[in-house]
Amino acid sequence: MLNRTAENVARATPEPLARKVRGISDKGLAWLFISPTILLLLAINIFPLFWAIYLSFTKFRANRPNEVVKNLGFANYQRILGD
Repeated sequence: MLNRTAENVARATPEPLARKVRGISDKGLAWLFISPTILLLLAINIFPLFWAIYLSFTKFRANRPNEVVKNLGFANYQRILGD
């Protein structure tokens, strides 16, 4: 009786019809789709942060775009914290 059950179980599992195709895994495909979004979010959020930090060390005037940007170093911070 046990032998017949084992044979039936063995026959119940079907043979694979096709070999598994090698390609991009699900994880790789997910990264492929999400990476443009991550890059866009980084560009939108991180670039302005670094630009603001850069501008804080200069004498930049947005109302005078043709004026040469002068690098002041920590002078802006010394002036603000010294008052």
